[in-house]
Amino acid sequence: MNGGGEASGGGEASSHRTVLDAIHQMEHKVLTAIQQLEERLSRLESSVTSAAVSGANPSAALSDSTSKPPARSRGDLVVPPAPRPVTGRTAGTPGVQDGAPRAPSAIDTTARLMEEDRRRAEEAKLREEQARKHREMEEARKRQEQEQKQREEEEKAKKRALLDEKRKALLGTLVQDGPTNSKPGVGRCAPPLFSSSVRRLHTTPPARGTEVYHAGLITTEFTTSLNISKQSQVIPIFRVLNYDGELDAGWELPFSKEEMLDKYKFMVRLSVWDDMMYNIQRQGRISFYIQNMGEEAAQTGSGSALSIDDHLWCQYRELGVLMWRGFTLEDALDQCFSTKGDEGKGRQMPISYTKKDINLQTISTPLTTQVPHAAGSGYAFKLAGEKRCSVAYFGEGAASEGDFHAALNFASVLKSQTIFICRNNGYAISTPVKDQYAGDGIAIRGLAYGMQTCRIDGNDLVAVYIATKKAREICVNNSEPVLLEFMTYRMGHHSTSDDSAQYRPEGEFEAWNQPGINPIARVRKFLVNAGMWDADQDAELRREAKSTMIAEMKKGEKKKRYPIIPGVFDDVYDQRPWNLEEQAESMQAHLAKYPQQYDQTQYESSA
Repeated sequence: MNGGGEASGGGEASSHRTVLDAIHQMEHKVLTAIQQLEERLSRLESSVTSAAVSGANPSAALSDSTSKPPARSRGDLVVPPAPRPVTGRTAGTPGVQDGAPRAPSAIDTTARLMEEDRRRAEEAKLREEQARKHREMEEARKRQEQEQKQREEEEKAKKRALLDEKRKALLGTLVQDGPTNSKPGVGRCAPPLFSSSVRRLHTTPPARGTEVYHAGLITTEFTTSLNISKQSQVIPIFRVLNYDGELDAGWELPFSKEEMLDKYKFMVRLSVWDDMMYNIQRQGRISFYIQNMGEEAAQTGSGSALSIDDHLWCQYRELGVLMWRGFTLEDALDQCFSTKGDEGKGRQMPISYTKKDINLQTISTPLTTQVPHAAGSGYAFKLAGEKRCSVAYFGEGAASEGDFHAALNFASVLKSQTIFICRNNGYAISTPVKDQYAGDGIAIRGLAYGMQTCRIDGNDLVAVYIATKKAREICVNNSEPVLLEFMTYRMGHHSTSDDSAQYRPEGEFEAWNQPGINPIARVRKFLVNAGMWDADQDAELRREAKSTMIAEMKKGEKKKRYPIIPGVFDDVYDQRPWNLEEQAESMQAHLAKYPQQYDQTQYESSA
């Protein structure tokens, strides 16, 4: 009985091995020849299903389905089966190898393969859909770029057309037959665009063989002679009152002799007060001062020729300009003493004057910052159609700063109503002019920027007045800037922090202080020649000026300073924000808590 059982078990094992070999063969073929999978799966599914329904041996159905392989095309790949040997059996489980999992049935394998095929098909479809969307997005992006580029090209074309129309409207046809120059090496040239300093536009049609006007040039002239040069036109120094105190031939005073006397008295008082301000700094009563000595005529002449409506943008050596307009000695002392009478509330260093009523913009000690401001202010007056101008005062040292060049170019191109007044006094602190520039002074720069320009004897009160008056007339009526260069001399130190004896050549001061060259002495000569002045009157004027200064100084030193808390926290914003209010309250409490540590007697109470 046992022998029969073993025989029966051997038959079943043989049958199962046949089935497993067929399954392995099918699976191997499917995996290695995926292109034949659909046809083979269809046949295999049909055979296995029929065998299961009829109860026939699956191995027989499988053998039938595999005994007749489908017709193969020339390109089919034929892979021989790879039988897997069975080395042992598990008791009670015929045909299963020792320790191996149960082999899947043909139906399970078919279902798995169909599911994998479906998944691959879905993945392929998804990839195709993504690729399609990517292509559509890329095509849309390219279309947008092309449309944008086309729009930009159209916009550029419109702008070019508009500029061409404007250029034609403004310039007309800026070419015509030019005269044949008789100079050797000079051929046919276009006529000058400027005539008598007036720009004229030529509108005659161009003729054949004419030269074309070059934008940016005043005159277009061609030559066959090579000429590299640094020579420029001579800019003379305008002078009316000579060294003997006499008016040069052809000139009369632009004001009455009585007005000349008033201007002289003003210059003397300015000189006395200026010297005393220097001395009180040396006594430690103020911290800093800059003198005006030697430039009284330049300040008085230009200041008296301007209108009170004009806005002043000064540097720091123009006290006479300010006082002529109504800036009093009391105002000057209040600022230098930092008292409550100073409109700047004592916050600025001495000589940083300010006064709204006389249109004086607050003086800023950093060099040249006021010059571009003046150019912008004058441009605003032009745009508003106002008959006033902006006036910038500066020294030749400031003209070495970049702000100077930017301001002049701005004003010249935009026709700003600005007068630029340069006090060429020979020194930028301790640097003489020979070490500052190699060109022909400052006036030549005005011409280079296409600006109306004049060079004046800055020690000639009359010439300064006439030139400034004319410059203002041109500036306001023609709406264009003017540059004036006053040739003068700084007779004092740069400031109380300077000692000019360390760098001033021997004999230079004495040469500029001669009676005919010194600005005050030159006017005095005129008055003496006219029988309007003598030495006694001059001495009395100086005593009176000194007494006035002493009295004002005594009053000024008794004035209290602006209250501490408002002085620190006001004018940062229009209204104090909460954080500044907190800080102000904290500081007030601190001062109240430690009064013995802080001397507040010099300050006005803020209560």
